[in-house]
Amino acid sequence: PTHFKDLIEEDFFVEWAQVHDCLYGVSRQSLIETWEDGEVAIMDIDVQGVEKIKSEYPDAVSLFILPPSIDELRRRILSRDKEPPANLELRLENAKKEMAQADRYDYQLVNDDFEPSYAEFKKILEELL
Repeated sequence: PTHFKDLIEEDFFVEWAQVHDCLYGVSRQSLIETWEDGEVAIMDIDVQGVEKIKSEYPDAVSLFILPPSIDELRRRILSRDKEPPANLELRLENAKKEMAQADRYDYQLVNDDFEPSYAEFKKILEELL
Protein backbone atom coordinates (compact mmCIF):
# COMPACT_ATOMS: atom_id res chain seq x y z
CA PRO A 1 0.00 0.00 0.00
CA THR A 2 2.83 2.44 0.71
CA HIS A 3 4.28 1.99 -2.79
CA PHE A 4 0.79 2.39 -4.26
CA LYS A 5 0.29 5.62 -2.33
CA ASP A 6 3.67 6.89 -3.57
CA LEU A 7 2.52 6.23 -7.14
CA ILE A 8 -0.69 8.15 -6.47
CA GLU A 9 1.36 11.14 -5.31
CA GLU A 10 3.47 10.89 -8.49
CA ASP A 11 0.29 11.05 -10.67
CA PHE A 12 1.14 7.59 -12.03
CA PHE A 13 -2.52 6.58 -12.26
CA VAL A 14 -5.09 8.11 -14.59
CA GLU A 15 -7.62 6.74 -12.11
CA TRP A 16 -7.45 4.79 -8.89
CA ALA A 17 -9.85 3.79 -6.17
CA GLN A 18 -10.23 1.80 -3.02
CA VAL A 19 -12.84 -0.89 -3.62
CA HIS A 20 -13.85 -3.48 -1.02
CA ASP A 21 -10.79 -2.68 1.09
CA CYS A 22 -8.36 -3.07 -1.86
CA LEU A 23 -6.55 -0.48 -3.98
CA TYR A 24 -6.84 -0.58 -7.78
CA GLY A 25 -5.57 1.74 -10.49
CA VAL A 26 -4.97 2.24 -14.20
CA SER A 27 -1.55 3.55 -15.07
CA ARG A 28 -1.50 6.61 -17.26
CA GLN A 29 1.43 5.21 -19.26
CA SER A 30 -0.32 1.92 -20.08
CA LEU A 31 -3.32 3.84 -21.40
CA ILE A 32 -1.13 6.11 -23.55
CA GLU A 33 0.85 3.14 -24.90
CA THR A 34 -2.37 1.33 -25.80
CA TRP A 35 -3.57 4.32 -27.81
CA GLU A 36 -0.18 4.84 -29.43
CA ASP A 37 -0.37 1.22 -30.62
CA GLY A 38 -3.71 2.02 -32.26
CA GLU A 39 -5.56 -0.21 -29.82
CA VAL A 40 -8.74 0.36 -27.83
CA ALA A 41 -8.47 0.33 -24.04
CA ILE A 42 -11.20 -1.63 -22.29
CA MET A 43 -11.16 -1.10 -18.54
CA ASP A 44 -13.05 -2.86 -15.79
CA ILE A 45 -13.44 0.02 -13.37
CA ASP A 46 -16.00 1.19 -10.84
CA VAL A 47 -18.16 4.29 -10.98
CA GLN A 48 -15.49 6.43 -9.31
CA GLY A 49 -13.01 5.40 -11.99
CA VAL A 50 -15.42 6.16 -14.81
CA GLU A 51 -15.98 9.66 -13.46
CA LYS A 52 -12.22 10.25 -13.30
CA ILE A 53 -11.62 8.87 -16.82
CA LYS A 54 -14.52 10.93 -18.24
CA SER A 55 -13.19 14.08 -16.57
CA GLU A 56 -9.79 13.67 -18.25
CA TYR A 57 -11.01 12.04 -21.47
CA PRO A 58 -14.55 13.29 -22.22
CA ASP A 59 -14.76 11.22 -25.41
CA ALA A 60 -14.36 7.97 -23.45
CA VAL A 61 -17.36 5.68 -23.83
CA SER A 62 -18.81 4.03 -20.75
CA LEU A 63 -20.73 0.77 -20.44
CA PHE A 64 -22.34 -0.40 -17.21
CA ILE A 65 -22.78 -4.17 -16.97
CA LEU A 66 -25.61 -4.94 -14.57
CA PRO A 67 -26.61 -8.19 -12.91
CA PRO A 68 -30.26 -9.16 -13.45
CA SER A 69 -30.88 -8.44 -9.74
CA ILE A 70 -29.12 -8.11 -6.39
CA ASP A 71 -30.40 -11.57 -5.46
CA GLU A 72 -28.83 -13.03 -8.59
CA LEU A 73 -25.59 -11.18 -7.87
CA ARG A 74 -25.56 -12.69 -4.38
CA ARG A 75 -26.20 -16.15 -5.85
CA ARG A 76 -23.36 -15.73 -8.36
CA ILE A 77 -20.88 -14.62 -5.72
CA LEU A 78 -21.84 -17.50 -3.45
CA SER A 79 -21.63 -20.06 -6.26
CA ARG A 80 -18.24 -18.73 -7.40
CA ASP A 81 -16.55 -18.74 -4.00
CA LYS A 82 -16.11 -21.86 -1.87
CA GLU A 83 -17.45 -19.97 1.13
CA PRO A 84 -19.18 -16.60 1.50
CA PRO A 85 -16.66 -13.75 1.43
CA ALA A 86 -16.36 -11.85 4.70
CA ASN A 87 -17.30 -8.63 2.92
CA LEU A 88 -20.33 -10.02 1.04
CA GLU A 89 -22.85 -7.58 2.52
CA LEU A 90 -20.50 -4.63 1.90
CA ARG A 91 -20.05 -5.74 -1.71
CA LEU A 92 -23.80 -6.04 -2.22
CA GLU A 93 -24.47 -2.62 -0.67
CA ASN A 94 -21.80 -1.09 -2.91
CA ALA A 95 -23.32 -2.86 -5.91
CA LYS A 96 -26.74 -1.37 -5.14
CA LYS A 97 -25.27 2.12 -4.96
CA GLU A 98 -23.37 1.65 -8.22
CA MET A 99 -26.37 0.12 -10.02
CA ALA A 100 -28.36 3.25 -9.13
CA GLN A 101 -25.90 5.21 -11.29
CA ALA A 102 -26.16 3.00 -14.40
CA ASP A 103 -28.26 5.54 -16.28
CA ARG A 104 -25.29 7.96 -16.24
CA TYR A 105 -23.38 5.63 -18.57
CA ASP A 106 -23.44 5.73 -22.36
CA TYR A 107 -24.61 2.10 -22.49
CA GLN A 108 -26.16 -0.33 -20.04
CA LEU A 109 -26.08 -4.09 -20.48
CA VAL A 110 -27.81 -6.64 -18.26
CA ASN A 111 -25.71 -9.79 -17.99
CA ASP A 112 -28.53 -12.26 -17.47
CA ASP A 113 -27.38 -14.98 -19.89
CA PHE A 114 -23.71 -14.96 -20.84
CA GLU A 115 -23.83 -15.78 -24.58
CA PRO A 116 -26.47 -13.20 -25.59
CA SER A 117 -24.95 -10.64 -23.22
CA TYR A 118 -21.50 -11.18 -24.71
CA ALA A 119 -22.96 -10.89 -28.23
CA GLU A 120 -24.54 -7.56 -27.26
CA PHE A 121 -21.23 -6.39 -25.78
CA LYS A 122 -19.43 -7.26 -29.05
CA LYS A 123 -22.14 -5.48 -31.07
CA ILE A 124 -21.68 -2.29 -29.03
CA LEU A 125 -17.90 -2.44 -29.53
CA GLU A 126 -18.24 -3.03 -33.26
CA GLU A 127 -20.57 -0.02 -33.57
CA LEU A 128 -18.01 2.16 -31.78
CA LEU A 129 -15.04 1.06 -33.88
